[in-house]
Amino acid sequence: HDLVAHGTPREQHTWPRLIGAAYPDVLVARAASDGAVLELVLWPGDGPKRVALGVENLLPGAAYEARGAEIDTVIADRDGRATITIDLADRTALTIVPRGAAR
Repeated sequence: HDLVAHGTPREQHTWPRLIGAAYPDVLVARAASDGAVLELVLWPGDGPKRVALGVENLLPGAAYEARGAEIDTVIADRDGRATITIDLADRTALTIVPRGAAR
């Protein structure tokens, strides 16, 4: 209700977020960020397959751990974006964390 009635708080516009997930291949059950970490829960929508996900609002040039991805380290490009590949066969949790963070 609050999201529709009031929109997102301005500071959340700069938090890491999912910007690309091909439907119906990927069904996003959860996407949440605390400003540094992005947590996703994904389901296959059209059977098991390898999919690419787009993420933005990362720190340009920074390394991130992609826990649950095919390759566990990604580097954000100069625009703060990255593409992450995962094998999606069942419920999959993916967490994108700045390299060296305690989480």
